[in-house]
Amino acid sequence: MPTVEICGHLYNIRGEDSAETIRVLAGYVDQRMRQVAQQADTSDAGRLAILTALNIADDFYQTRKALERRGAEIAEQALELAETLDAATAGSNDDTVSANTTGTDGSG
Repeated sequence: MPTVEICGHLYNIRGEDSAETIRVLAGYVDQRMRQVAQQADTSDAGRLAILTALNIADDFYQTRKALERRGAEIAEQALELAETLDAATAGSNDDTVSANTTGTDGSG
């Protein structure tokens, strides 16, 4: 169980993640709380924690939206590539069918 420091307070944290992951997450929370504290007009730890949670939630929301947009872009690119591939292979399939047809009936 790692001990982490967030805004000058020590916390013993239990979790399913590794101690290193918990330390990294706590470091991120500490950093964000210090940033919010510099901008906020409060010294109340509870309000600071809520403001920080909202900032982190916004980070998460914006990141999720960006990933969804990127996923849609990738899906669109994949569809375009599939259509291009289908068009390219359709032409080569026509040649193959034509060559096979000509060769099988003996007329060509």
